[in-house]
Parts: sequence; C-alpha cells; structure tokens
Amino acid sequence: MKAGRGLPPRRGRLSGAVLIAVVAGLAGCRSNAPAKVKTQEKPNQVEMTMGEIRVTLEVADDSDSRRQGFMFRDSLLPDHGMLFVFPQEAIYPFWMKDTRIPLSIAFINFRGEIVGISQMQPFDTTTMHMPFRPFQYAIEMEQGWFRAHGVKKGDTLHIPYP
Repeated sequence: MKAGRGLPPRRGRLSGAVLIAVVAGLAGCRSNAPAKVKTQEKPNQVEMTMGEIRVTLEVADDSDSRRQGFMFRDSLLPDHGMLFVFPQEAIYPFWMKDTRIPLSIAFINFRGEIVGISQMQPFDTTTMHMPFRPFQYAIEMEQGWFRAHGVKKGDTLHIPYP
C-alpha cells in the first residue's frame, strides 16, 4: 500500500510548540541593567557629593513627582533630600503647599552652577521661591543644610543625572 501525500511542510514558520517555547524563553530573560522603579516605598534615588558630604537624593523627574515633592512628610533622614529635574532650563516657581518640613532649596543651571539658594517655611503658600536666573535642577534639603556644609551660590556641582 502506498501512503498518501498529506499536507506540504510549512516553510518559514515555527510550529505552535516551538513558538510557545521561544516566547516562554524570552519571557524568562532578564536584563542586567538596574530598573528605575519609582514608588512611594522605593523612590528613584541618586547619590552625589555636595561640599565634603555624600548625600542621597530622591529624583523627581516627571510632573507628578515634581508636584508632590516632600508634601505630607514629617521628617528627612540626615543628608537626604530631593533632586528636581526639569526638561529644559527656565524659571520654575516652588512653594510649600502641604509641606511640613522647613527646607532649603538650591537652584542649579545646566552647567551645574548654583544660581540661587532660598529658605522655605512649612505650609507657606504665598511665597514663590525661585531665582531670577534660569535653572534646570533644584535640590531641596533640610533647612540650613547648605549653609551648614559651606555650599553657596556660585559653587558648581556635578549633577548625577543623564
């Protein structure tokens, strides 16, 4: 008895079982690059040196995180603050709506030069804090931190942000 011809072989296609195995294998692959996870419990952070002190800064690099800032927090850890990153150099006003912690803020241009430092009082919604020069970054620390560590207007910082 002679066998029938059957269906021609599929060329250029993966069978269903092979396709599932490939997809499952790819799903299990992981990159060695660190993930940028931004949540209230695990914020995106960078470390940098200001003056002679190593600080840890939460990164606020989108409109929601910049708007939130340190609102509703009761304290900061020593040598911790927040780095605000803006898409371009301009003058952006800061205020203290729902912020319970007295803060100092340094405004930094795209070259890393501090173009102004301001002291901010808790819950002050009437004062707009900003230098009269464009900046791309701002760093908030506990009030008096910059003065206590000799960091002043005109100093240059290396901002660890791409």
